[in-house]
Amino acid sequence: MDITLRHKTPSDEDFLFQLYAHSRSLEAAQTGWPAHQWNQFLKQQFEAQKSSYESDFPEANYDLIFIDGEACGRLYCDRRADEIRILDLTISPQFCGQGIGTRLLETLMMEARESRKTLSVYVHKFKPRTLNFYHRFDFTPGLETDFSVLMSWKNFRLVV
Repeated sequence: MDITLRHKTPSDEDFLFQLYAHSRSLEAAQTGWPAHQWNQFLKQQFEAQKSSYESDFPEANYDLIFIDGEACGRLYCDRRADEIRILDLTISPQFCGQGIGTRLLETLMMEARESRKTLSVYVHKFKPRTLNFYHRFDFTPGLETDFSVLMSWKNFRLVV
């Protein structure tokens, strides 16, 4: 399995929207909204998220994840002087459970270790699988908001 990253381009918008929609699918049933209303809401939220990321993190890397040449997710990272912040790591449902997120996270952990930086990510509180994923890698919870918690990992011991 060959995992590669490529900077997103305007031609990736349809894929990125579908990926975003899948990431919100559990919420759809809870609203009781008709499909067209939910889809309109998702489009507004997708555009708002994209705009927020680009204005709040203009220097971040916005990459698509590929498995053997097929788009399967997105990884957005903001590399700061003392921290690597994962803005978003999302894998398409049909690719989940194949170790893609694990391999990417391990690569980021190695980068953080070698550069002596903290690796962090905000995780939505209502996504227990995602929280458990980061707990498995010894991320510790920190700052909390109403909807999310900042998970951080710091390990400056160099592995030889």
